[in-house]
Amino acid sequence: MIPRLSVRAAVLAIACSAFVPRAQAQNADGDATTPAQIISAIIHDDAMTARIFLGDPRTQAVVKAAEPARFDAVFEHAAELRDVERLLTSTVDPMNIRLTLLSRGDCAFCQDPARLEAWAARDRAIIPDVVKKLPLVFFDWKSLSSSQLDWLQAYGTTAADWSALSLQARYERLLGWAREEMGSLMESNPSNPKQLQDMAARAYAVYGVLGRDETTPLSDRLDKADTAVEKLAAADKLVGSGAAAGLRQALADAQNAADPDARLAALNRLYDDMGRPDAQVRAALPSAPGQGFDAASRLRTAALLSTGLMRETQGTWAGADLTAFFANHPLDVVVRPFAGQDVSAAAEYDNNRLSLNEKFIAQFLRSHGKTIDDLTRDPALLRDLTRTVVPEFVHESTHEMQDDWAKEQDIPFQSGEGIEQEALTVQALFVLQKEKIDPSYRRFLEANKNSSTLVANDLWQAENLKKEGASYYGASVFSDDYPGSPSIASNAWTGLSLDAKAEAAIQAELGRRAELSAAQQASLAAAPRIQVETVSDFIQAVPRIGTSELTGELKIMRDHDHQTPQVYDAYAARLAGVVSLTDQRLAQLGIHGPAADPVPVPDLAHP
Repeated sequence: MIPRLSVRAAVLAIACSAFVPRAQAQNADGDATTPAQIISAIIHDDAMTARIFLGDPRTQAVVKAAEPARFDAVFEHAAELRDVERLLTSTVDPMNIRLTLLSRGDCAFCQDPARLEAWAARDRAIIPDVVKKLPLVFFDWKSLSSSQLDWLQAYGTTAADWSALSLQARYERLLGWAREEMGSLMESNPSNPKQLQDMAARAYAVYGVLGRDETTPLSDRLDKADTAVEKLAAADKLVGSGAAAGLRQALADAQNAADPDARLAALNRLYDDMGRPDAQVRAALPSAPGQGFDAASRLRTAALLSTGLMRETQGTWAGADLTAFFANHPLDVVVRPFAGQDVSAAAEYDNNRLSLNEKFIAQFLRSHGKTIDDLTRDPALLRDLTRTVVPEFVHESTHEMQDDWAKEQDIPFQSGEGIEQEALTVQALFVLQKEKIDPSYRRFLEANKNSSTLVANDLWQAENLKKEGASYYGASVFSDDYPGSPSIASNAWTGLSLDAKAEAAIQAELGRRAELSAAQQASLAAAPRIQVETVSDFIQAVPRIGTSELTGELKIMRDHDHQTPQVYDAYAARLAGVVSLTDQRLAQLGIHGPAADPVPVPDLAHP
């Protein structure tokens, strides 16, 4: 398997040494203590003041009382600064940083390479290694590959032109190159490690432009090529020069296969002929008859799993929480195909329902050479499947509990950092605790890590939580696994920013209508309700929306703006509580990683 590079432990050690405790921070960078000083510092991009401001509702109240008209804009930019600082202190991967910055299209601060690089160099919480990599993040001309440069120059782009462009504009110019490169890579057929490494490097560059959703087919092809190259090399050693002619011919068929799928099929036949069926090869093949799902088999499999999933959590902290929760809430587990941007997700929570992606259940069945019907006949097989998906069940059930909490708090259930960092941490802690109290589970993980994508990821996450502690693990795994997703801070600032634009559009339209004739006003008042998907769509539709609906939306937006600081603090406080509790529980398991050291770990949500 192509290893996933992790440099988090090194980042943690340096970030801890760069962290400035709150007592010092309050007296740094101009001693911003009065409302006017705080506002000025935040407007001038002082991340430390923004961090303190966001972490202290009392300071927010003082600033709001002093400058009520400016408060929303100040809070918005403070959250914007916090969002970018959180990103640059939680990952060193240029691709993941870039994809997240690109997702913040309304952030002019994020899109200006010179401004952001200068700001990052001044922020002591951001390690020098990240600052040095920002030219890669921003597609600096000198960092581009020869393939990218050739493509850009063929379309008339010069270095001078490039230096004047924002990150978004550079990204848009490289889209054509990335799609051409992806098309070429989809024809790649590496048969040795050198060719595979070349394909992987080129694919990484494409991922850094197109993101993970659009490149799912490429990622799948690379995974298959990876397995095929690894197993081809192993088969070459097993067959040897003295093997029977049939085996040597089967090996030659695999070596000369036209594409990764054909190579895997040839390898599967070869390993079977040698009496060494390989689970990893089988898992990468298409599903055989009896391994594909229909409506009836989905219902049957979900019913088989539901009881077993809860049973597998018994004796763990996560299991105790789930048992208490589902005693008062119905447990609804379904198996279904995933599509679109969720096609590679293992599971999903939505509206009190937990969905398992049948893709990974089929992968499990292929790796074992079994069918869906075998799950009803073989209790050991069913338990292995249950153990394969139970960490995902814990993760998604955590989302259901978070959703219930948000309803109780009367706040929105927000996607992104607040819910995902917690769920990832709970999931990894569950694996660590379960393997400690149940040695057979640890043996199961080791036996299946090469043939199951889910098991490999569960082990990887658990080991990183063990090494890093909850604070840095949660922040870094979120940034690396969910690039582009909203943070708690970005949910705040983007909401305020979009509301401000919509409010301005509504007020301008209401002012225009006030100048119209009574008949025209009556016609607009009776305009039908319009369904829109996004705030941008709403703004474009404002001239066609009924007057009463516009005034109603204006009130909703203003109420939302007033609630934003409270929502931010609720999610930040919940996440801080999860981090603290997880580190306590790691200590109970006898795990003392960086989080147990006396050096403070930067908690940028609550300094």
